[in-house]
Amino acid sequence: MVISGNDRGNKGEIVRIDRARGRVVVKGVNMHWRHIKKNPKNPQGGRVQREASVHISNVLLFDEKSNRGVRIRHQEKNGKKVRISAKSGSVLEAK
Repeated sequence: MVISGNDRGNKGEIVRIDRARGRVVVKGVNMHWRHIKKNPKNPQGGRVQREASVHISNVLLFDEKSNRGVRIRHQEKNGKKVRISAKSGSVLEAK
């Protein structure tokens, strides 16, 4: 869930993470036009809309139970490290 900027409140799946730059690409968020030159793969050329990256501090995990973006904490359950919502205390599963 995006918490700031033009796409505030939008939810989407994280497509790519760039840990070195501290940025993430979220599906359907921060869309920008990319101009493509003519080439054998794309003989027409033209404009394509793509997702641009968002700073990782502007994104929170979405908790279905509380229906909002939440901060997380890590805890060990059954010998496995899991993410827990700091607000509701529910375990957040990766999809």
